Amino acid sequence: MSQVSALSDDEDSSSYHSQVYRYDVFLSFRGPDVRNNFVDHLFERLTRKGIFTFKDNVRLKRGKRVKPELMDAIRDSRLAIVVFSSTYPTSTWCLDEMSAIADLHRQKKQIVVPVFCGITSSDVGRRGGPYDVHFNSEQYSKIPNRVDRWKFDAKYLAKVYGFPINPERPETKQLEEIIAFVTKELNHKFTIDIKLGKNIVRDKYPEEPKYWSRLWDVEDFRKVLMSDMEANKVQTIVLDDDVSKHEDMKIEGLSNMRDLRLLILHHKSSSENLTIRFNELYYLLWHGYSSTSLSLSIWNNLVELNLINSRIQQLWEGSLAIPNLKKVDLSNSKNLKVMPSFEGCRRLVRLNLSGCTNLGKVHESIGLLKELDCLSLQDCTSLALLDFGTNCQLRSLRTLLLSGCTKLKDMPDLSGLSNLRYLDLERCTNLSTVHRSIGEHATLKYLSLRGCINLVHPPDIVNGNSSLLILDLSGCMRITNLLCRRRKFAPSSCLESLIFLSSDFLEPTRTLDFVAKMRCFSSVFDRDWLCSKLTYLNLAYCHELRRFPELSFHGLHEMKGTLERYPQLSIIGQDYIFSASTV
Repeated sequence: MSQVSALSDDEDSSSYHSQVYRYDVFLSFRGPDVRNNFVDHLFERLTRKGIFTFKDNVRLKRGKRVKPELMDAIRDSRLAIVVFSSTYPTSTWCLDEMSAIADLHRQKKQIVVPVFCGITSSDVGRRGGPYDVHFNSEQYSKIPNRVDRWKFDAKYLAKVYGFPINPERPETKQLEEIIAFVTKELNHKFTIDIKLGKNIVRDKYPEEPKYWSRLWDVEDFRKVLMSDMEANKVQTIVLDDDVSKHEDMKIEGLSNMRDLRLLILHHKSSSENLTIRFNELYYLLWHGYSSTSLSLSIWNNLVELNLINSRIQQLWEGSLAIPNLKKVDLSNSKNLKVMPSFEGCRRLVRLNLSGCTNLGKVHESIGLLKELDCLSLQDCTSLALLDFGTNCQLRSLRTLLLSGCTKLKDMPDLSGLSNLRYLDLERCTNLSTVHRSIGEHATLKYLSLRGCINLVHPPDIVNGNSSLLILDLSGCMRITNLLCRRRKFAPSSCLESLIFLSSDFLEPTRTLDFVAKMRCFSSVFDRDWLCSKLTYLNLAYCHELRRFPELSFHGLHEMKGTLERYPQLSIIGQDYIFSASTV
């Protein structure tokens, strides 16, 4: 398929860099043929996997010059996925993105994963192929230098290991393969960077780690901590091993490293109130951080904070100016009780508070975070209220995860979340109603209310105004039909999967699942939509269904269940006819 690896293992010192990336993945694509289906599905799966992804129609800010911001995003991404399609070479912006990505890959500064959607790698790279035809068209006749570069880079990327999308194979399976490969490559590159750096920083002082700029070995780290002298040369510490098992390790010695900029550490100190000060720190990942607070000096230049499984109780008091902070992960910090004002950290992009079981309140100023893209409050079992304030500005928020918030009684008002794509309310067992603002969202793709056992009414999603692809109502046992409070439930024509009252919590197998305890089928859906869009019908668990309408399903491919009770039903598939006597 390809001759070039997604990431070269050549141990060239020039390929080492201690950059802290803003994004894990940059998605380069063109046109509605991939934007509204494959790319959206890929983006959703990357997001669900915790892979922070730049997608241009999501993250570009109003009033910004588009192209410079795109190029910055490319440079700030650890990995790029280029979705080559038939329309990709019709855009000069896409082709310039492609060239920028190819340059970074050649310099070993970025991983590249090509995806060939509706075309082959040969179509992209060969002379006389579809891409070459575009390059030689009248459209590009006045920019020969750029065209030459595009040709060269298209041929180069066509040889990089990638994924051809086969329309005969299930898309879900192919997406899983891409996600698995991307995850592996992201982890691999981090390992390679460390391996290359070790040989560079030790050359001058091989036996004196306090003079090294980077530390990776626990024993070297211990030597520096035991020294009473300042270690101002140390800028980066990356330790995978748990250093807590070294009993003589004096973690307070970190105070001697005033110029430390990047710290990745696994350590559970016996000290509850560390007074370590880092004036230059911009990245902190400390698993098992045992203090209940952080020094104020730590926030000066901090870009990313990860205190997973920590004992932190509160990050700061009042309003603190943290202009550079973009990512915060306090997941499974069981002692965290309250999140303070966010007014001073307006550039925050991602906030993960999942598993913070004692968190009872999130300050309403969170609604002021214009750049926030992902908010996770999964399994915050003490959270009873989530309020985004009266002036909600969360227009960049795409992913909101509230699953397992068992005390949450009311959904927040989502009116200000104009770009919300993914909303997970699974196992919010106290939730009885869905806020009416849900019906205003033309961008929502995924909505899960699975296991909301006290939910009485389904979400009020208005036909024609929704782009919803997946709606999960399984386990909502108090919903007896799909009639909304004000109108009949009329799903969007885009809807691909509906999971409703599945007693055994089955996952969707294809496009539309009716696994229901419905008594009456005819009053539920818009008839024209149902007959034209339905491709998969499952009635196997509809034991209480007593009436079925006279309908002809022109798009149906497969169905499950018995039709003995419905002799009037005519199901016309593309290649066959089902009837009561044959099913």
